[in-house]
Amino acid sequence: RTAEGEPGPTAFREVMKSGGCGYALTWAADALVTDSAAAATALASGVKTNRGRLGIDPGGRKLTSVLEIARSRGMATGIVTDTRVTHATPAGFYAHVMKRDAEARIATQLLEGPGVDVVLGGGAALFVPAGTSTAAHPLLREMRPAGMSKRRDRRDLVTEFARKGYRVVYRRKGLMPARGGRLLGIFAPGHMNSAVDRDDEDTGEPSVVEMTEAAIGALSMNRRGFFLMIECGRIDYDAHSNDMGALLCGVREMERVVAACERFRRRRGGVLLVFTGDHETGGPAFSYYSPGTGGSGHTSSPTFSTVGNFLKQKRSMRSLFSSPPSSQELLREFNSAMPFPITAGDAERIYRLIGSSPRYE
Repeated sequence: RTAEGEPGPTAFREVMKSGGCGYALTWAADALVTDSAAAATALASGVKTNRGRLGIDPGGRKLTSVLEIARSRGMATGIVTDTRVTHATPAGFYAHVMKRDAEARIATQLLEGPGVDVVLGGGAALFVPAGTSTAAHPLLREMRPAGMSKRRDRRDLVTEFARKGYRVVYRRKGLMPARGGRLLGIFAPGHMNSAVDRDDEDTGEPSVVEMTEAAIGALSMNRRGFFLMIECGRIDYDAHSNDMGALLCGVREMERVVAACERFRRRRGGVLLVFTGDHETGGPAFSYYSPGTGGSGHTSSPTFSTVGNFLKQKRSMRSLFSSPPSSQELLREFNSAMPFPITAGDAERIYRLIGSSPRYE
């Protein structure tokens, strides 16, 4: 904010002012509406492919990604995400599979593929042997919450990464400082929390900013340079949930990520920073009926105070509605976390709709 209290220039704006602005065309080869796999492949390789494919073109041929090109030139490489590290967007830069859902195979390709030096995100359940819990693994035993393996084989990829020289971390306190060397940080069995829920249950998860700074610290030690893909992927889920408070919190975190990258670019020099989106995420928008229109007519833009109220949200709607034990507990939790309170009658109606099982998607 400025000295007058008004919102000041954002890192997004400063980066756009200091560089060029263009189009990222990420449509799928077989459909007008893309998905994260086809979009990530388009960003990583410059080739349009069918929905669901990663690093493979419509004819079934393997594509070469910018990460693989960087690796072939002796550069260090890394991926940072708050989703699973095997999810479509990060996987589009190192994996080659026909189906994005083959995440156990994607995890194996991450180990055996082009050699990604720094891997930070979620997805630990895809790295431990079938039938075991992340809590049972000697290198992950303090991860909270724990999760059962999502693999069908007995491969222990965590140990295999360690044997290849990766330092394995699973909590924020083990992440920094990161200076050189290979690093595998997996901080949740599945996706990491949305930014608004970060450490809501003392999980020890780092922020995307902290992961970014750790990755840059490790990768920048390579004299030939580095390539780093950073994703604030939980924004997608918050947008699909139409959860404006969580979405704004995620965008605010991404603002800090961009600012951190821009600081490094200015300090180091000779750095190309590309900031983009891969696809639309559900169409959320601020729109309010003007007074006296009776639900039709012109709409007015939200004020900064309205946006500020959303930024006071303390938990995501997804976490609040996941499995409330009672309508009374839902009322208490909701009104303590949300800037817009509900009544006991509202809580009762919501509780009847969602029940006591996790159905909110």
